[in-house]
Order: sequence, then structure tokens, then C-alpha cells
Amino acid sequence: MDLQSLKDVGTIKSLFVDIWSSLSAEVKKLKDVNKDNFLSAFKEYFFEFLKAEYKKINQEKLNYFKFDGRVSRKQYWMFQLFACLLVLAIKICVLILPFMAKLFILLYFVLALITLIPNISLAVRRLHDINFSGWWCIIAFAPYVGFLLLILLAFQGDKKVNNYGPVVK
Repeated sequence: MDLQSLKDVGTIKSLFVDIWSSLSAEVKKLKDVNKDNFLSAFKEYFFEFLKAEYKKINQEKLNYFKFDGRVSRKQYWMFQLFACLLVLAIKICVLILPFMAKLFILLYFVLALITLIPNISLAVRRLHDINFSGWWCIIAFAPYVGFLLLILLAFQGDKKVNNYGPVVK
């Protein structure tokens, strides 16, 4: 995928159709989730992913601080989910223990600093997966168009080798 292909309305439409079909496929997988099996589904999708990533870190020395190569859509969004769950846990702790709010705010600040570089590197490698330069991350700071980065990060990656490396799964 390159910038020239985004000029064609049919290409953009097909990209959104691909995104919609992949999202609807995931929703169909989760359709049967209810109160009774929510925890098992969460374990299947989230905890099993974390276990697999931990194995990758031990075997392949996966590095969240590298900016070259590619990263899959699932790996990127699971990292974002993990970070959001950590932030949610800190916010709940602030609500439960308001007398320790300053400590939790400090913990939140430390968490933000710790995850800053991995967030940027994963976004850059996610853009590499759709054959875009990592410099496209800069549009996140532009008013009124920063949300376009989220749309780019949701695209399905190239199914073949591109300028940034081999296919990741």
C-alpha cells in the first residue's frame, strides 16, 4: 500500500470493506460471549496472547524499542489493551484509596514514561506493516486530522514482503 493507491476512491472503499469484514469476523467470534463465559473468552483472547508474547520475548528476544521491521495488527492492539488495562487499574486504585492518590498519580506518570517509547516504536512498525513510513506518526499531533493515524493503524498489513521486511503473524 502506498500513498498513490489512496487517491483512488475504489481503493479506499475496498480498504474500509476489508477493515469492516475483519472487524465483523472478530465480532462474530465474540458474539456468543455472555456473563457466564466472559472470563474464559477474555482469557482466550488476552491472556493467551500475553503468554505467546512472553514466549516470543524469551525465544526471539523481541524488542519493543526497535523501530525497524513490522508488527502485526493483533500485537499492536493487544499492547494498547494491556496499557489501557494498567491505566484503568491505577484509576480504580485512586478511587478506592483516595488518601494514596499522589502515589498512584506518580505510578501513572512512571507508567506513561515507561510505555512512551514502546508505543511509538510499535506504531512505527505497525505503519511499516502497511508499507507506510514511520514518519506518518507525526500526523497524530495535527489538529483535526490526528485521528487518521488510528485509521491507518487499523488497516490490514501487507500479505507479502514489503519495503520494511517479511510478513509477520
